Amino acid sequence: MSNPYKVLKEWYEKLQKVPKNVDKKWFQNRGREFEKLLSKLFKLESLEPRTSYRPKGEEIDGSFYFDGKFFLLEAKWRAKPTPSSQIFAFKGKVNGKLIGTLGVFVSIAGYSKDAANAVVLGQDINIILFDQEDFEWCLNSEKGFRNILKFKLRAAAEHGSIYTPYSSEIIEYSAKIEEKPSVMEKIPINIEVKEDKESILIFCEGQTDELIILTILNRLHFRNKSIRIMKMYGYRNIKQVISHVGENSSLPPLFRGYNKIIIIIDGDSKKVSKYEFFNQSLKKMRVPYEIIIPEPSIEIWLKPNSKDAGKEIILESQIRNISRFQCILFLAQNTDLDDLYISEDGSFKLFKDFIESSIII
Repeated sequence: MSNPYKVLKEWYEKLQKVPKNVDKKWFQNRGREFEKLLSKLFKLESLEPRTSYRPKGEEIDGSFYFDGKFFLLEAKWRAKPTPSSQIFAFKGKVNGKLIGTLGVFVSIAGYSKDAANAVVLGQDINIILFDQEDFEWCLNSEKGFRNILKFKLRAAAEHGSIYTPYSSEIIEYSAKIEEKPSVMEKIPINIEVKEDKESILIFCEGQTDELIILTILNRLHFRNKSIRIMKMYGYRNIKQVISHVGENSSLPPLFRGYNKIIIIIDGDSKKVSKYEFFNQSLKKMRVPYEIIIPEPSIEIWLKPNSKDAGKEIILESQIRNISRFQCILFLAQNTDLDDLYISEDGSFKLFKDFIESSIII
């Protein structure tokens, strides 16, 4: 008898393969198939799923029952990260139901930067966010959806975060990345895997930051290092994790075992206060760390010494007739790293020097 999780995984992998010259209808059908796949997963784990239904004036992608509570489901499989407006809309649906009802939002393309922060700011927390890596762990028979959901619910209860990545969100900077490309672009990473390589953990805010860091690291060829990136979908989530470090003088179990810790966050005109907060928490640890704060954002690494890198990137994407994401990838692959190293901002120099200082001979 075949493994039911393996069957679901094969179904999911089939949905990932986009035929040539498909129209909008194909992607709509894939979205419906994805909802069916989720329902099968919930049924497999005895969560009493209900498929898509339409209460008056709204549409619900599904619902299920777990640990004494009912959950509403929102499932998205689109090309671009889900913006905060769609999360707010789903939260509104959950708010209008029986007190105690919770919501699970699954977005294969992830979420826009700071989307999670915007939703929880001054709001009651009643929804949990899953991204592609989280979902793929749910298809692992040793983990399953129940365990991933329990992990996320506990993180929300203890830290107030609606998005806390599961362990698969730690992306290893190695040749293995090619086996699991980004949902939006395949980023070539060709790094040797060595037993004696140093292990470095990098926290960043979102998908764009991750793309820039991964692409530039690939160009720098640190072959005797295991560099892992954890994107946290917003400054607030990083702050909550590091607050835990400050309170306990150690990283949570999921983050232990690293020789170096790097935090990369946008300055947003609050560089000094942000640095002071993280430094105060991290200095209690024995693990070497560095706090990298590009001002006003990491996009300055793509347009060194620019007065408004964000606007320049948008303008260049329009000139080249490509998406902003594709433009960021192009710039990260082609920016002069020597010029970036001596640029006025100085954050890239700090980043590169810190990694190079720990090379194992």
